[in-house]
Amino acid sequence: REERPIRYERISANFPGRKIRSVIMNIPSGYRSEVISHDGEEMMFVLSGEVSTSVDGNHVILHEGDSIHFPSTSPHQVWNSSQHTSVALWVGTQDLFGEDGKEN
Repeated sequence: REERPIRYERISANFPGRKIRSVIMNIPSGYRSEVISHDGEEMMFVLSGEVSTSVDGNHVILHEGDSIHFPSTSPHQVWNSSQHTSVALWVGTQDLFGEDGKEN
């Protein structure tokens, strides 16, 4: 099965001094992120479908209406092993679009 990339829809504003970012994540069936860790924190709320997560080696399957909040310094990963695209609200401090240090 060919892996399709995750699709992000930005819903937060980009302004000087902001700390958090928020996006709607459209996670296709079969998508699996790399295991990463970095400064900051993250929260994910599943809007539809299911999202598998691993934080510090603890695996949890989140279903519609479930959420997770964790320090980004913990090694973490998300994937979608269901047959359908899953949708989640993600809020965090990570610079997803490479905007830090650029003129806003």
